[in-house]
Amino acid sequence: MSHTHDPLAPIEESGEISEFEVLETAIRELAIEKGLFSPEDHRRFSEWAGSVGPSGGSRLVAKAWTDPDFKARLLADGTETCKEVGIGWRGVRPPHATRRGGARA
Repeated sequence: MSHTHDPLAPIEESGEISEFEVLETAIRELAIEKGLFSPEDHRRFSEWAGSVGPSGGSRLVAKAWTDPDFKARLLADGTETCKEVGIGWRGVRPPHATRRGGARA
């Protein structure tokens, strides 16, 4: 028995809020409440991230996994190093990202 489907078929929305969406909203609101970033910071970053899409992040992670020198530069100056794989922040600062151990990225 074979299974086929249309790979271009639109994703159907269920209309229900997922557990992920609940968690994302709670964490975002807590971070705003604690002053980690403002609602405006979040809006600007979300618009930027939506315009870039996921492929840049995939390239960034793959290069960091395979190139220790790149990873070191990325941890030292992420904004500048992202330009090496074609990700330009265009003046948008992401909300306060942290590395493992709590050190600011």
